[in-house]
Amino acid sequence: MADGWARATGQPQCVIVHVDVGTQCLGAAMHNANTGRVPVLIFAGLCPYTEEGLEGSRTEYQHWLQDAPDQKAIVAGYYRYTGDFRTGRTVK
Repeated sequence: MADGWARATGQPQCVIVHVDVGTQCLGAAMHNANTGRVPVLIFAGLCPYTEEGLEGSRTEYQHWLQDAPDQKAIVAGYYRYTGDFRTGRTVK
């Protein structure tokens, strides 16, 4: 939807997807946006970074199951810029 809306309005759009599986499902849409040179910002969730010590650390078995060691590699052929914000401390 972000791709279509960006094409219709000419304004950059954003999309947020879930950890690893959401990024995988986004692959075809990223290909379309990339070939159409459509300005779309994509935010993909990551599993908690730490096991203890920071708010939002890993607490559930699910956190280990959903961990993708290099999530960016899933769609590497379709993005121009990438970055990681592993904790709230790195956002600055």
